[in-house]
Amino acid sequence: MDMGTVRGIATGLAILAFLSVWVWAWSGKRRATFEHAARLPLEEHGSTPPAHGASQTEATEERR
Repeated sequence: MDMGTVRGIATGLAILAFLSVWVWAWSGKRRATFEHAARLPLEEHGSTPPAHGASQTEATEERR
């Protein structure tokens, strides 16, 4: 096998991988999961947890 054949096979595998990911991402089964993930930044309770297991009010008081 020469380098042209190897590059052709690698290109074919890359296209196959891309199409597989595209089909997976756009399949109807994952719509609800992706819609939920898209809303996460807009939710109030989606913030990062307080440091060291403290409650939210304790973490706020420690910062002051």
